[in-house]
Amino acid sequence: MNRSERRAARKGRGGQVAEVLAAAIRSHQSGAALEAEHHYRGVLAMDPDHPAALHNLGILAIQTGRNELAADVIGRAIRLNRHNPDSHYNRAVALEALGRADEAVAHYREAVALRPDYAEGHLNLGNVLNQRGHADEALASYRRALALRPESAGAHYNIANVLASRGELAEATTHYRKAVALAPDFAEARNNLANALKEGGLLDEAEAEYLRALALKPDYADAHNNVGTLMAARGDLEAAAARYGRALQARPDFADAHSNLGLALFSLGRREEAIGHVQKAILLRPDDLEARLSLARQLYAVGDVAQAVGAATQALAVNPTADARELFARYVGSLPDTALAESHRDRISE
Repeated sequence: MNRSERRAARKGRGGQVAEVLAAAIRSHQSGAALEAEHHYRGVLAMDPDHPAALHNLGILAIQTGRNELAADVIGRAIRLNRHNPDSHYNRAVALEALGRADEAVAHYREAVALRPDYAEGHLNLGNVLNQRGHADEALASYRRALALRPESAGAHYNIANVLASRGELAEATTHYRKAVALAPDFAEARNNLANALKEGGLLDEAEAEYLRALALKPDYADAHNNVGTLMAARGDLEAAAARYGRALQARPDFADAHSNLGLALFSLGRREEAIGHVQKAILLRPDDLEARLSLARQLYAVGDVAQAVGAATQALAVNPTADARELFARYVGSLPDTALAESHRDRISE
């Protein structure tokens, strides 16, 4: 084959690659994932180093839950072209899903360095930084995203979450309100707005927001639990217990709801039921000091002093707070068996 023949062959193959890639993109956009993947792989069979086919196959892999594949093929695309911000962004998405947070941060940073107006990149970078405990950097990323996209309910919501975690409730509430104004069906924002309102003492408004969140998402376990705590604070323990029960229907392994339901049932005089729920909370979260202290109180209330001492002993092992020490000493002092009480004397004096 002479030079002109080789040039013609490459040109013909290039046209075929472009045609197959176009078919892949059409299938991808129409939701025909299997067909799209077949075409992307067809492109790569003809040209293993085709950046667009590698990148798009990676996006498809993310969409179908195959993040290892996505990280691999998009990584290959980046090695071929390091200047595509979308490739860095999408590889970061895959790495984040795989729990490889440090690598995800590096690629999100590269994406926004290449495209400073990449609002979604700033937002996702903020999410990973926040999860890693870098709240100040996360907040700065969220604010950049919001400056670029003022109508972003997600940016307002994430800013509010950081502010609320710092106790800056007034500004947090402002951002939560903006989030729900922009996205009225944003149940999580309504729930967290209600939390901020409750912390600020605006209980009626808080309850209204919890109920709006539940109207949008009836199986929202956190909102059921949260409105339950509000009802319990008002003294409506029957209603609170019902809400905690709804939370557990939606999420049976919800430790806070088990603990809260246990407290409510205990106050309602349903002590055996209460003990069962607090024991479940402890099984789910063994380092929950308050649940262990609650269990000790409930066991003591039903007359099982020895078991109450055992629960108080376990509470001390979790965290020897003043409350835990006081409860332990009081219950040991109530043991009918003097010899058994004496065996605990050393721990009381610790």
